[in-house]
Amino acid sequence: MGFDLGGMMRAHDYPLWYMAEGVAVYPTGRDAQLLTRVIHHVRHVSGNRNVLLSQVQQYAAQHGITVPPADVIQPNVNVVAGDTPSRAFLGLIEADYLRKFGHRSSEI
Repeated sequence: MGFDLGGMMRAHDYPLWYMAEGVAVYPTGRDAQLLTRVIHHVRHVSGNRNVLLSQVQQYAAQHGITVPPADVIQPNVNVVAGDTPSRAFLGLIEADYLRKFGHRSSEI
């Protein structure tokens, strides 16, 4: 399930079924973007345990799954403060990345 990205790293594709393991209440409305809607469909409609993360767009198109235009979150266009992580949280993410990869993501 992994694949090579130009020799830089090994990425892994992941079955959507397992991404929802333990989810009791799915986000709704604006909080339910395409990935959430596809995972919900996989778990509660098709039952297909073989759909991979890399296949989200294709699966959505095949099953007519869309996000209503008013609910689509577009970075740098209609993101509101509630959708933006705090500077402290972003700092934790950056520190974790640095610890894991030994350099900042901007140094690639």
